[in-house]
Amino acid sequence: MEQYENYIPDASTRIKDRSDRATNDQVLDHRTRVVLSKFIKNGIIKELHGTVSTGKEANVYHAFGQEFELAVKIFKTSILIFKDRERYVTGDYRYRKGFCKSNPRKMVKMWAEKEMRNLKRINTAGIPSPKVVIVKNNVLIMEFLGHDGCAAPRLKDAGLNDDEKNEAYRQVVWMMHQLYHDCNMVHADLSEYNLLWWKNKVYVIDVGQSIELSHPQANDFLRMDCVNISTYFNKIGIHTLSPKELFYTITNASIKENKIESIIKEHFRTNWDPNDEVFLNSFIPSSLHDLNEPIRDVFQPKKMTGVLFMPNAIPNHVKLAPLQITVNDDSASDSEKEEIQRKRMKKMSKKQKELYKDQLEEEMREAEKLVDLREIQLAKEAEELKKQEEQTNKELSDE
Repeated sequence: MEQYENYIPDASTRIKDRSDRATNDQVLDHRTRVVLSKFIKNGIIKELHGTVSTGKEANVYHAFGQEFELAVKIFKTSILIFKDRERYVTGDYRYRKGFCKSNPRKMVKMWAEKEMRNLKRINTAGIPSPKVVIVKNNVLIMEFLGHDGCAAPRLKDAGLNDDEKNEAYRQVVWMMHQLYHDCNMVHADLSEYNLLWWKNKVYVIDVGQSIELSHPQANDFLRMDCVNISTYFNKIGIHTLSPKELFYTITNASIKENKIESIIKEHFRTNWDPNDEVFLNSFIPSSLHDLNEPIRDVFQPKKMTGVLFMPNAIPNHVKLAPLQITVNDDSASDSEKEEIQRKRMKKMSKKQKELYKDQLEEEMREAEKLVDLREIQLAKEAEELKKQEEQTNKELSDE
């Protein structure tokens, strides 16, 4: 016992205890502080200042970089707020290997990377948004929208005059159109709280939950965004499109930016009903698979589990993912799966088969083009992220 009485661990010995997992402001635990300190040593961050904003999933801090001001977004790791986030990555090709629900820290890291990738795609499309600098674990560093630590106001706090409100609405409508067609994305949480007004432009932020159009609920999330935007601008006295008209405008690929203003003037409604039951409760298919169920007869409106399906309420230009008949039983053999698929096909009526046959061929051709382009884009993003991580790890290890 005497040989251990005066034992003092040397500097290389690492003793872990509960303090390693303790947090300040629900985000600054030991691991996060280590990441921040390495960013400071590497010169990515010159000065780290106070909190700009706090939210349910992350805190944002102001910092100075080498060339411009930075926003340091640190996702919270001390609470399990990401437990319900799986619905935002289901169907996303980039996360086809799964979303780790059992490890909150891995979930947070994946969420930070998801926001970084979405922001890069939005930047590439030319949509006003903060530029990404780097991401590491639960820390995302991006361009700071504001000046000298004073952040750009949210749209609801910007205090715009009538002309600026109309211009902001026009910009938001076109932004949603670009997200849908240029980025193949839906924001999925768009509101006056996730839009900033800076230098007479509307900037979109908080895109971690943004989803691919292949997501099974993409059109439902888009409808929700349309309701939020139409409700807000209508409330502040702006002539707006109804949620239904806004949905049609966004999903119509033939509409150009210079036509947005004329469309608003032509179709605006001052007294539209925000609780329009027909549009809000209509079933909107997100893929051809959604049209494969016999219960969803496309020739007559029917009630199904409390949801009204009305074909006339859905625009023809809504993008549909290609038809995929899947079998959920992973234990089934290939022959069993094929048999199940054949049985499902037999349940379809002749009229239903004739209805989507031509559409299926056209959509499959378009889908193949989109998949090829998307795979190329995702491969480039993955390669760029890999190189960036390798460079960051090399710089951090050198220090």
